[in-house]
Amino acid sequence: MSVYWVVVAWTGAIHRAAGPRLLEEGRSLGGCPTVEVRLTKGYNLPVGHVIHAGGPVYRDGEEGEPELLRTCYRNSLLLAEERQIRSIAFPPSVPGYMDTL
Repeated sequence: MSVYWVVVAWTGAIHRAAGPRLLEEGRSLGGCPTVEVRLTKGYNLPVGHVIHAGGPVYRDGEEGEPELLRTCYRNSLLLAEERQIRSIAFPPSVPGYMDTL
């Protein structure tokens, strides 16, 4: 069974590990604006695909950032359900965010 990773924001570590084709595919999808999700292949990652979620920029926690981040996760799960993805993994989130959820 393939595992799908969910990535909040377009993180450099995921792109370096996946290789340049991930970035090329992401650009062809028009990027990933805040709270929207995109599905790409996993390329050099040990997963079939990656669900990308555009995470909010954390400013002061008073501009709706916690709700925007929750929406990223929710939208990721909705996409997984829509695509009948049975297994996903959420890598650790950005430090400072998890205590706001």
